[in-house]
Amino acid sequence: DGVTDIIVTGPDTNPFDALVTFEGPGKLKPAQVGLDGAGRVILDVGEWKLTTTAEGMTDQSRTVIIPAGSKRLNAVKFQLDTLVPEKEVGEITITVVDAKGEVVENAEVLLGGKEIGQAVDGILSAEGVATGTADVSVFAEGMDAAIVEVDVDAGETEVQVQMTWAPGAIEVQVEDDAGELVEATVTLRGPEETLSPRTTVEGSAVIGASPGQWFVVVESDGMKTQEIPVDLSEETELTEVAVVMTPLAEDEPSILLNVQTPDGEVLANAEVTVDGVVVGRTSGAGTIEIMEFDDSDVIVTITPETGYDPIDVQLDRPSTRVQGEEQRLTVVAEYASQAVEVQVVDAQGNTVSAEIIAIGSTTPSEPVKVDDNGKAALDLKPGSYTLTARTEDGSLAIAEVVVKPQSTRMPQQPGTWSLETSVVEMVVERIQAVIVEDKLTPIEPLLFDFGRNNLRENIRPMVADLARWMLVHQDAALIEIAGHTDDIGGVSMNQALSEQRARTVESLLIEYGVAPERLMSRGYGLSRPITAKTDDISRARNRRVELVVLEWASGQ
Repeated sequence: DGVTDIIVTGPDTNPFDALVTFEGPGKLKPAQVGLDGAGRVILDVGEWKLTTTAEGMTDQSRTVIIPAGSKRLNAVKFQLDTLVPEKEVGEITITVVDAKGEVVENAEVLLGGKEIGQAVDGILSAEGVATGTADVSVFAEGMDAAIVEVDVDAGETEVQVQMTWAPGAIEVQVEDDAGELVEATVTLRGPEETLSPRTTVEGSAVIGASPGQWFVVVESDGMKTQEIPVDLSEETELTEVAVVMTPLAEDEPSILLNVQTPDGEVLANAEVTVDGVVVGRTSGAGTIEIMEFDDSDVIVTITPETGYDPIDVQLDRPSTRVQGEEQRLTVVAEYASQAVEVQVVDAQGNTVSAEIIAIGSTTPSEPVKVDDNGKAALDLKPGSYTLTARTEDGSLAIAEVVVKPQSTRMPQQPGTWSLETSVVEMVVERIQAVIVEDKLTPIEPLLFDFGRNNLRENIRPMVADLARWMLVHQDAALIEIAGHTDDIGGVSMNQALSEQRARTVESLLIEYGVAPERLMSRGYGLSRPITAKTDDISRARNRRVELVVLEWASGQ
């Protein structure tokens, strides 16, 4: 027990003067490694701390556990780095201005790639800065990033960073009809994107957007919401917009509906009815104001042009709302279902009778039977789905389908189906995995290369077959995925490696449509070999993942 190889390497060459000290259950003198950076010692059973030192390099420690009766060779590796001497320090003051020389407030400043703070009122000072050459990087809303190389000396270093406006930058100035600055929320809404709201500071908000057409939507308590179209320039200049807010009439309650897609995009030009009467369409910013209806609850129906289901919203009668305040409601449309055609065949291309289930982010769909031609149509909302086609004899096919909004389907990975394919073809296969005394056995063992946790190419089809078995046998309620290693290396390293192997197989099963709550990955390290032999073939058999059904829905 305890024979341990020590390997010490440096950034360029192996350090020939490395000294290793030992702390553990026994007494061991410090050991010098050889010219090749290697040495061998014998450690008593137990936990040891090994520390390596070498001139001009950083110290490094490792912990190794020597188990009793292991009778194996241990290896401890050290990778030393060059020791960097301490540098002198100085102070730096950074001033941030725009192209006109005006101060840029609250810019984020990085020195040498590390954040050092905000330039409040355009100035930032930092002490204890290492001397030498470093990059000063500055970032500000609506402006192009600026990078300046500076030489920091032992005294005080001053540097001015000049920034330019990025294309699409806009400043919104908000005031009331008396010319007083107003605290408000400013949102930029475009046809494909809505930016995060900004709160004005001293009546102003600067926003960085992409060039193009936008709507500036300004909201403030007690004020009527303003919506202003703007065309942001592709030039490096600031677009300035002045917005005047007006108070709401005290005797006229107002309701502002903001209609969005599930992704937060604007839903423009949607027809809006109140109790069946058309009152208008949503604006380019996706909003519509509703003011006049009787003192009773009403149903507002919003009908988008295409790709979305109609939305019904119940609005309370006016007398229940506060006079002189604008009620703001955000309404999110749901994507309309799209038809996905499926063709089920066997390995010879013959049509077969099968039931198809779509498993997405929600509960699985109801089974759909194919017709006499082996075809079926599924109505699916946009999202990612695993389609399973199952025959009466237990054969199964799996297909990944991504349904995108606006009636497009695009593949995310090999084997998924896109709009260019008119029909999703599913080829059913016989399940080859077998269950014996709760142990789920694939047609070939799930083996791994030495020291690796990534799948061999021949493993993926076997894991797909195991997934088919699990999808058919839903009564297998909890399945353990157990990772194992051979006997080479330390206990902690092999424990971690076995856990990684188990998680790799678990992730692929989930990818193939198995519910995560049915799976439990666990690593057993080198503690459960199927053979005690130490030849290469025997060790390869021990580097494996096994599956066991721990719980059955029937209570077994």
